[in-house]
Amino acid sequence: MESRPATRRTAMSLRFRNIDVSPEDPVEIWPTEAILTALERGGLGHWRRLTAAIYEDPWGPVARRVEEALDVSRPYGVGVLMSDVLAGARARAERAAGPGDGFIGPHQGATHVHTGPPGDASSLWCPRLRRDPGPGPTQSPTGAAL
Repeated sequence: MESRPATRRTAMSLRFRNIDVSPEDPVEIWPTEAILTALERGGLGHWRRLTAAIYEDPWGPVARRVEEALDVSRPYGVGVLMSDVLAGARARAERAAGPGDGFIGPHQGATHVHTGPPGDASSLWCPRLRRDPGPGPTQSPTGAAL
């Protein structure tokens, strides 16, 4: 009986097509198309990098691009996983802000801005996790001047 030579099994590397970024670049500069490719054909290392960026800024550009990618395609397994990551990161951020301390959610006080890298057509609602100082001494709770 002939034995086959031991071969080293390597994972297929992820490649982006028609995009001016590389999988080795920071995920913060990946356009939506790159994130969609990483979700569909990437591996655990790519998903971990996306997860870390989402937890760093739950309503930021990477999180929004992941949402856009999931609207286009929900890859088996990782689609549910990334939806859970988005929900978990946002719930964690809201808990960290605490009740009634002026946390500004996803669309309150947000602005519509272009956040993608040059050449990316991403236009997103991009609030940041921040605290609203509340009404000042010369303002009523409704914002009217006193």
